[in-house]
Amino acid sequence: MRVGLGVYAEAPSGLAVATVDTALALERTGVDVTLFADGTARLPDRAARLSRPVVRLEPLPALMRRPLVADGLFLPTKLAVARRWRRSVDASLDVAHSFSPGFAALLPRSLPVTVQAWFHPPRIRQRLATMLAFAPRGPHYPAHVLLELQSHASDLLGYRRASLVVANTETAKNALRAAGYRAECVPPCVVVLPEPPARERSAAFRITFCAHPLARPRKGLVHLLAALEQVRHRPLQLTLVGGGADEVRSGLDSLRRQGIDVVETGRIARDAYLEELALRTDLLAFPSLYEEWGYALLEALSQGVPVLAFDLYPFFEIVDGDTGVLVPAGDPGAMAAAIDAAAGGRLPDPAAVLRSTRERFGAESVAQRLLGVLEMATGAGTRT
Repeated sequence: MRVGLGVYAEAPSGLAVATVDTALALERTGVDVTLFADGTARLPDRAARLSRPVVRLEPLPALMRRPLVADGLFLPTKLAVARRWRRSVDASLDVAHSFSPGFAALLPRSLPVTVQAWFHPPRIRQRLATMLAFAPRGPHYPAHVLLELQSHASDLLGYRRASLVVANTETAKNALRAAGYRAECVPPCVVVLPEPPARERSAAFRITFCAHPLARPRKGLVHLLAALEQVRHRPLQLTLVGGGADEVRSGLDSLRRQGIDVVETGRIARDAYLEELALRTDLLAFPSLYEEWGYALLEALSQGVPVLAFDLYPFFEIVDGDTGVLVPAGDPGAMAAAIDAAAGGRLPDPAAVLRSTRERFGAESVAQRLLGVLEMATGAGTRT
């Protein structure tokens, strides 16, 4: 089977990572993979291991590559990439898999297509209710509304073009089916360490939090800081990975006055972040209030690091008893109790974390499941 994957677009997100890792994992199953990439994107070094050359799309105009313009013109930008992908596809492909639904909207009608669905729920009213709750009120609020409307339209165009929609979770799969789409559940993949790393010794219990900007309300850092005010265990270290902590500076200073060691790394490369997780992290704190997937959770689990998250979608479909702990959303007391318990040794061991992650989300496991879905799509025809 010859599969086209795309479109790789350079971005500080799990989507870019999963695109390349999926291509490599599918190749290891014997699939003939062609990766399509944005014309200006810098590919990670591991992409050089792909057996076929990466197909570069015609670059977008410079104006459309500016982040603020790309957000304001979200749908036109997606369709501009879709047109370039259509022109780059040749007739030898058996199926194409798009990691962003809108990129698939204009692919040739004769080509079977699957798209990865990220957002749940798939209804515009619920989407607006979910995302606009985190949008600051003010002169830029209409821009947030416009972005969500365009994002939803982009998703719909991809779903309607697809032979089959690939949902991240069982919950999303069921919602997509209820909306009339043919859907199966295959999560994005992550490359998992073969065995637990030899962590650096430390007397402190080490917690890592990663986001950029750190104080973005949806990421929930304020909830973590409130919880740490109640944690009894000492010594304790909090490492913040990402920039933009000025809005929570007073909270960080308060923790320092209590004897908690707060380390701020700023923005660092992904490899350096994975090293921080593997060697110097006992628990990833992930108090996010909403994610389409939560790839940072998977990155920690891939390094054998247990996680602490809120009992919200989609985290309750990622975190199990072998990988971490869930607590009620926005409850600092419950978070503090979970951290004290974790510091006291009541956490899954790294080997259990790696085993569960490899079975459910590991690149090899996911590639096999995705291959089955791609084979279904080749015989399914285009949805009408």
